[in-house]
Amino acid sequence: MNHALVVNSNDNVANALDDIPAGEQFAFSVGKDSYTLTAIDNIKFGFKVAIKKIQKGEQIIKYGTTLYEQFVAFAASLEGVGQALDLARAKYDDAYKRLHTGNNNIVRTGERLRRLGLPTAKRPSRRLLDETDGLDAEEELPAAGDGGHDRQ
Repeated sequence: MNHALVVNSNDNVANALDDIPAGEQFAFSVGKDSYTLTAIDNIKFGFKVAIKKIQKGEQIIKYGTTLYEQFVAFAASLEGVGQALDLARAKYDDAYKRLHTGNNNIVRTGERLRRLGLPTAKRPSRRLLDETDGLDAEEELPAAGDGGHDRQ
């Protein structure tokens, strides 16, 4: 007897595992239940065969549930990544704000130490210094485009 494979119990079609000539019976299982049908037409190996009456306009269901559930799981994962990115961006913005705002911000304190003679050739980026609250206007700023790399 020829056989067909039903992948999901919600499917209304099966895949032929052999060539099935018209008039021959073929067996398939859905869950623990086994069924036998007779092929009306020749069915080639790998082709889909209806295992239930499919009304005109009714969807052919094969892997549909599995595919849809995979899509939903992927979309949920993607939303989780987006939420994690949003949270990371908010934490970055908060940390960056604390770095250069307020009277005793980290950049201002660091620049005070440098002016007191701290031996260093490195400087923060011009952007960071421009955004920093409370730096003296006469303070030497690095040249535009200088990202705080070592100077010679």
